[in-house]
Amino acid sequence: MLAWPVRLTGSEERRRPYATGSSDQRFRATRPTSRHTAVVDRVGYAERRAYVVPSSLAELAGPAGGPVRLPPALAWTGRAEYDLDDDADRIVFYERVLVEATDVAALAALLNEELLRAYWGRLFLPAAVRRAWERRFAGLTSAA
Repeated sequence: MLAWPVRLTGSEERRRPYATGSSDQRFRATRPTSRHTAVVDRVGYAERRAYVVPSSLAELAGPAGGPVRLPPALAWTGRAEYDLDDDADRIVFYERVLVEATDVAALAALLNEELLRAYWGRLFLPAAVRRAWERRFAGLTSAA
């Protein structure tokens, strides 16, 4: 069940939902900061989603250069072809694969261990993805 506290700002009203003992996992209520408002800590999709991480970086035997094509399951935004010899393309490709891969086989076929180590610090990843990989492979943290 959601409650809707009202916060008056001038003549406007703002309504913010917060969880009140419900099992709704989209919201985690915190204590109110004043008698009129409550702070809402929303847990986003990226934090709830399970990400795939291989058991060993040695499994990553993908191409180190040249043109590559994403499988249809990973190319949902429309762009499927990348040139791994181009730094910008390589970074976008690795970000896409790390976030969208649903099985270890896709990671192993598309990513290369040496390139992943070299570019890890330059990848813009959701915090949950970075955390999962760095927990499994402590060496990536120092590579960043």
